[in-house]
Amino acid sequence: MSNERQILLQKMQRLLPHWQQHNDEHINEMERWQHQLLAQELTELAQSIADVVVQMKTTGQRLQQAQDTVTTYSDKSA
Repeated sequence: MSNERQILLQKMQRLLPHWQQHNDEHINEMERWQHQLLAQELTELAQSIADVVVQMKTTGQRLQQAQDTVTTYSDKSA
């Protein structure tokens, strides 16, 4: 494996978990805001936030898939 490719995989090994954690933090915060909106009967806005949360959870799953793929590439090069 080329040095450049190895460096890129190493960077992804560090960045992807960071992005996943950051995404999870945003999801948690948005869910808290959604509950506050519901408490004030701002249901349409709360639903919009809920829809975004669903999309962000899908993003989290895709980030995990990317991490798994990086691991596969790294294992092959070992």
